[in-house]
Amino acid sequence: MKTFYSFIFLSVLFSSCNNSISEKELDLRERELKLRERELSMVQNATNDENNQTNESNSASNSNSYSKRIPVKTESELRQDLDSREGQNPKNYLSLDYNLTYKVLTGEDKISGTVFNSASMATFKDVVLTVTYSTATDTRLDKKDFVIYDYVYPGSSIPFVIKTYSPQGTKKIGVTIKTAKHD
Repeated sequence: MKTFYSFIFLSVLFSSCNNSISEKELDLRERELKLRERELSMVQNATNDENNQTNESNSASNSNSYSKRIPVKTESELRQDLDSREGQNPKNYLSLDYNLTYKVLTGEDKISGTVFNSASMATFKDVVLTVTYSTATDTRLDKKDFVIYDYVYPGSSIPFVIKTYSPQGTKKIGVTIKTAKHD
């Protein structure tokens, strides 16, 4: 292939010079091309040698790392790990949706809603909901905790109803999840 390129190069030179190049000049240029090809091949061989040395050192270090492999966990161990990881942060997996009903005659507030569990393995129980009573300017008047004594299984939800009385001056009521126990 290299000789083909050198032939094309020489023929182009020869045709461009309108046959004014002597045979000696052609021989000199041909020798020059051969020398450049040798230099290129030497450079390529040097880079190949460096790459081979790098690969050998990498394979040596890889063989050391393979001997220090992390043990593979079974499916049940992976499930337990995921369950414990999810169980440590119940607020990341529990969410709620609620509606507020106020009875004018009795002054009773009825909060009905649903607690959702988006965890894939963890089951939670005894969910503690915090009800916060605030004024129109978001000044907190009071807060109370209510416990829902039920299980919330992974990917499911449970309904709840809280009946409470608001302190005087309450204009806003908020409900948040405070905590839950991992089962």
